[in-house]
Formats: sequence, structure tokens, C-alpha cells
Amino acid sequence: MRRPAALLFWSLAAMSQACYWDRDTLAAEAAAGTDILKVVTGRFERNPPLYYQLRLDRVRTELKAHPDRLELYDDAGAAADRLGRYAEAIEWMARKRAQLELVLRDGNKEAWYRYYANLGTFRAHGWLGGGRRGEAPVAKAANEIAQAIRINPDAHFGRERVQLVALQWLQRISKPRKEAGWKPPTLAAAIEEAKIERASLGLAGIVRLGNAWSSPDMFYALASSLSKEGQAQLANAAVLRAKEIERAGGRCLVSPEIAALDPTHVYYPEWKPAPHQRRFNEAEFPRLRAESDAWHARRTAFMLERLKSGRHPDTDASFWAGWSDPQPVLKEPGWLSDPMNRLTLLGVGLLSSLLAGVVALGVWVVRWRRRKRRAALN
Repeated sequence: MRRPAALLFWSLAAMSQACYWDRDTLAAEAAAGTDILKVVTGRFERNPPLYYQLRLDRVRTELKAHPDRLELYDDAGAAADRLGRYAEAIEWMARKRAQLELVLRDGNKEAWYRYYANLGTFRAHGWLGGGRRGEAPVAKAANEIAQAIRINPDAHFGRERVQLVALQWLQRISKPRKEAGWKPPTLAAAIEEAKIERASLGLAGIVRLGNAWSSPDMFYALASSLSKEGQAQLANAAVLRAKEIERAGGRCLVSPEIAALDPTHVYYPEWKPAPHQRRFNEAEFPRLRAESDAWHARRTAFMLERLKSGRHPDTDASFWAGWSDPQPVLKEPGWLSDPMNRLTLLGVGLLSSLLAGVVALGVWVVRWRRRKRRAALN
């Protein structure tokens, strides 16, 4: 029973792992957008616990000497949260607020935005980790995320807007409903109700900078959003990831209901992958997943060797020296990637050759008869 319980917790935690603001977030935001294929296949940075413990130890010391360095409170809070120490993470935000009120008051909107974004995230994690007791903590978390959005509506590729919808959705499905026939909505349905533009970027961002990598709800929602954006191929890959999590024992908090007449409609509400694309993905996705897992294992081993010796990329400019990051080989699922299409093309080619041969033979017979008649007249 312990494994399903743990999987359920991480499915819940995934819903709110979105709004971290620390130096890792800044590095990710500096990248050229969010590569959704890498997010879906797992080829993105995930750091071991020792990485966060060393950062927390160092930042704690630095803040004693420089209590006015606001960004260090974000680093400390996010590191504590990553380590599952939610009360400590919230306490770091309380210390940051004291400094904000002391030196900035109402100025520096970015600092206040990060404060509310982190505090809401940490409070939501504490609520989830504590067994979702009471509604006050998650309500506070939702209010804090909403405040962050009011200050900076476009940060994080829209992740806070998606996170707020996810928190509100968690509240909805956690409350018992007495109405006959009431069914809890899926996360995908909740995001559709909120009418968030390019929701796929926010969802992919939650996966990349949070713990939603193990949430089938999140990947089904991502697939639905991608389908609505006309990216059927990527939507199909997101569904394959959701099903992979379910095969490993992960559970949806609210499972998609498959329509009897069209079983793909729930996964792909608008743009659907063509049959040959789906067959290609079903063969290609496992290869990309295996490549990504091997890459993640190499990266983790590389990091741990250096972290255990006290080195950390925050302070050691040569930390990543010697690390190679080969890119995966991506194949385009062209029309000819489908065996049936190749067979059809072969058949068309053979038929065309046969028809051309019949026409050539007919032309030769006609000319032969003409020559024969001319010879007879002479």
C-alpha cells in the first residue's frame, strides 16, 4: 500500500509545482522557450537532493552576512521546498517579507511578485504533504498565486495562471458533492473552462520546473491543450507519456472518460494525429524515452561525483567542464514512415508500371499493323 500512496502524493504535488523563483528558474527562463518534445520525453534538467542541500547550507551562511540580498531568500526557500521541508520554506519567505517591508515597502514589483509566487507554491506543497487537512491553507495558496499574477501576469510562460487553475481544481475535486450525477472535471476540462491562451507552455513549464513529471493528469491536460493548438503530433506524445506513467502505477486524480463512439476524442478534442503519425510515435517514443533516461542518469552521476566533493555549479565556474550533452536524433514522421503507406506507394508504383507497359504495348501493336498494311499495299 505504501507505493500507491506515494504515487498519489506526487500526483497531487504535481498540480502545484509551478512557481518556483530561484536562480535555476532564471536560467531556464533564459533558454529559448520551452521545448515541449524534450519535456514530454524527459530530457530536461532534474537535480539530485544533494544539489539543493549544498545550496541551502551556503545561502544560509551568506544571508547572515548579507540579509538584504533578496534573491538569496528565494534560493533558500525553493531549496528547502525541493527537499520536502515546507515549513522551513515558508519561514524563509517570512524572513524575505520582513526585508521587503524594511527596505522596499511598495517598490520593486518583481521582488514582491517572486515573494507571492514562492509563498503560494510552498504553502500548497505543505498542504498536500500534510494530507490536505483543512481548506484554509490551499485557499491562502491560491490567493497568493493570484496576487503574483496580478503583479506580473506574463511571467513564467503563463505557469502561474495554469497553477492557479490547478489549485482551484484541486479544491473542487476534494470537496464532496451531493448532487446526483455530479462528476469531477478533469484538469484538462478545468483549463479549458479558464480559457488560457497557449496553455501548453504553462503546463510544460510546470513539468520542467516542478514535479509534474509523474502526473498523468498533467500530461493528459497537456495533450488536450496541444490538440486545441493544432499540434496533434506533440499531443500524441503527451498521451503516450501519460499512459507510460499509468503503466508504472501512477494514477489520475480524475481519469478522462473515453467516448464510446470516438475513443480518441477526449485525448485529442480538436486536432488529431493521423494514423501513420500515431504508429510512428508508438515506435519512436520508447526510443526517445530510453535516450532521455540514459541522459538523465549520466547527468546525475556527473553531478553527484562533484557535489560529494563539495563543488557546486553556483560557485564553481568549472563544475560542468567535461560534461558532454549530445542532442537526441529526432526522426520526422513523414508519410513514408507508415508501413501501410509504403505498401500503398509500392502498389501504386507497380500498377503505374503495368499501365505504362500496356500503353507502350498498344502503341507498338498499332504501329506494327500500320507498317504491315503499308507493306501489303506496296
